[in-house]
Formats: sequence, structure tokens, C-alpha cells
Amino acid sequence: PLLGRRVVIFGLSSGLNGRQGVAVRFEGGRYVVAIDGFGGSLRLRPENVSAPPPRPPPTPPPSALKPLPAAAPQTVHQELSSAH
Repeated sequence: PLLGRRVVIFGLSSGLNGRQGVAVRFEGGRYVVAIDGFGGSLRLRPENVSAPPPRPPPTPPPSALKPLPAAAPQTVHQELSSAH
């Protein structure tokens, strides 16, 4: 189920734990993972790779979070009066 998907590496004794890559093939009971920034690939057992956790949605910059203008009470009253 991870073939062709991004994966994260864990449970190894090397410094690759936490690194991410793409599972490019499955052969001999192992995923061949092209590791980001590694310049190569490794054959890893299925128990040493998993799908990374989903990313949270991006937070808009503060400039995009503008308060809504407050409605003037008299404007609302005028609209209700003219509807009758």
C-alpha cells in the first residue's frame, strides 16, 4: 500500500530515522526507498517505513486575518423599516 507514496523511516540503528523519501519499488519483501537528500535508495523492511502523518492546513499570514467591519445598528434598523 505504500508503493509510490511518501514514507518516513523509523526503527533503524542508523541516523536515517525520521528521514522521508518515496517508496519506488517493492522487491524481495522490502521497499526500495529513494530518500530525500540522500542521493540514493535503500531497501527497507515494511516494518521500518510508514506513511508520514498528514500535514496540518497552512496558517494564513496575519495580514490575511482582517476583522470584519462592525455593522452600524442604524443601518440594520433602516433596512428593516424599509422592508415593511
